[in-house]
Amino acid sequence: MKTHHYIFLTAFLFVMVFYDQEVGLNLGILGAIYAVLTLFRTPEKNKTRTFYTLFVTSILSCIAFAWFGDFPSFIAVAGSLLLLGYKSKNRRLKILFLIPVFVINCCTSFCRFFNFDEWLPKKNVPGLWQKTLALF
Repeated sequence: MKTHHYIFLTAFLFVMVFYDQEVGLNLGILGAIYAVLTLFRTPEKNKTRTFYTLFVTSILSCIAFAWFGDFPSFIAVAGSLLLLGYKSKNRRLKILFLIPVFVINCCTSFCRFFNFDEWLPKKNVPGLWQKTLALF
């Protein structure tokens, strides 16, 4: 499946799961679905023992959040899915680097929003209409 198929699938699952239901159970189910989709999308070379351990802990934290539905369980689900997604992309980088990178990206994202020069393409495109369209 292509990336846009996964986006449509997860958006559909999000709408179906969250329609008039409890939040804890729904996020637990959605987190488990994301973990399984990450397992299927990960290349074989990145499926190490650490990856499978993170997959199991992601599923267990999703079950805990579905059962309890409290804030610490939510943090466990978010952290385990973040680490699972990180390990699925690059197996050689260390997990401990993820926390400072995540914090720095959260802090600098506000500043990067105002860097409007990076929003437009670098090509010399004549016409105001094309530049306005590229901005949107």
